[in-house]
Amino acid sequence: MYDEHEGRFGYRRIRDELRNRGLKVNHKKVQLIMKELGLK
Repeated sequence: MYDEHEGRFGYRRIRDELRNRGLKVNHKKVQLIMKELGLK
């Protein structure tokens, strides 16, 4: 998902994609995980 967009995938888009897949995730949690993984 992230790689398909060459790194241009913000936390909002990731959160929305996770919600589309049936996962409820807080946007702050997504931001934290992205930061830990070094993703922007």
